[in-house]
Amino acid sequence: MKINSFTVDNLFVTSAVLAPILVLYSAGGVSLALIMIIVSSFLFAIKGNCSVRLLPYCFLLGVVVILHLLGASISVAFRTFQYELLLILPFLVYDKSGGLCSKCVSLYRNIALICSLFLIFQYLMLYIVHIYVPGILANSIFPPSESILREASRSLENGRRLSGVFSEPATFSVYVLGAMVLTLFDEFFERRKVFLAVYSLGILCSVSSTGILTMLAFYAIYVFFNISYIFEKINKNAKILFVLLIVAVCIILMLRSDAWLLFSYRIAGGQSASVRFEGYSFLQNFTLQDLVFGKGMDLESLDNKIYLSGFTRYVYYFGFLGLFLWVAMLLALLRNLSIEYKAFGLVFLILNLGESTMLGFAGYLFFLIICLKKNEKSYFAY
Repeated sequence: MKINSFTVDNLFVTSAVLAPILVLYSAGGVSLALIMIIVSSFLFAIKGNCSVRLLPYCFLLGVVVILHLLGASISVAFRTFQYELLLILPFLVYDKSGGLCSKCVSLYRNIALICSLFLIFQYLMLYIVHIYVPGILANSIFPPSESILREASRSLENGRRLSGVFSEPATFSVYVLGAMVLTLFDEFFERRKVFLAVYSLGILCSVSSTGILTMLAFYAIYVFFNISYIFEKINKNAKILFVLLIVAVCIILMLRSDAWLLFSYRIAGGQSASVRFEGYSFLQNFTLQDLVFGKGMDLESLDNKIYLSGFTRYVYYFGFLGLFLWVAMLLALLRNLSIEYKAFGLVFLILNLGESTMLGFAGYLFFLIICLKKNEKSYFAY
């Protein structure tokens, strides 16, 4: 069977968009998301309309192998390999045609919409019909790990919080928030209002404190910069008032549920913040050298009960020097991009304050979209 370049391009984009979902499943102990990214990247490099610069990555991979031969454990070497792949691969893609970013964003929006619709369906089934519809396929060909299933069941039991096809509500919200921000600030997207309504309702139904507070913050930012335009639209289009009424009714119904009582308790009691930001107090025990250069990628000595967000985990690995270089690199990428992509990068930064997005598959998707958009101006061409 002959595989054309169009099929390979779509496979590469699909693997990136579905990776945050497929990370739940494994084949032979290896994440299905990682397998798809490696395979699609290899095909993309030799067959795609675009190209992947493999030489820099092969050099870094050789460094990892040398470190392992010098005494690093296999778990540390493999973790380094995965993180380097997710961090570096977006920078190695050179889009000659300039259409790969629009493909990726379009698919991302649609998959986020489907995920939101499914979570809303979960919510209605649970609170109206009293039937729980699972979103994780426990008996699939590529079964999820026991830790993933325990995490999902813990969220369900702890206040009946739903997470759709993800392992927990916060992971769902992180994924959907990126698509929501890209849509919110894109005035030229035709189905913008419908998509935003579904995204917002999905995040509300997840009762994720991270997702809801971040969503409200970006809606506030949007209103602040578009206040005159919004009031003009309200005066001309009375249908907006009807939509607001429907949203208010939905909010009132959700506020009466057990999950929303738990959300209020976690926010008022500071429990959500104490869990998400406990890693910052953990950094107080670091020496000056560790704070500057980090401890490396060995987490075996770290207490599993301590949660590290994206920023704290990056400091643990690479120190504040590495974090500074990473943030500076992201800000350089966002320069001269349109407003929706700047907002997309901003939400990525904000989420890493309390979520471990930076070094995961969601971070890979965020970075890939930003790099592809920057690449349309031949930023990486040489």
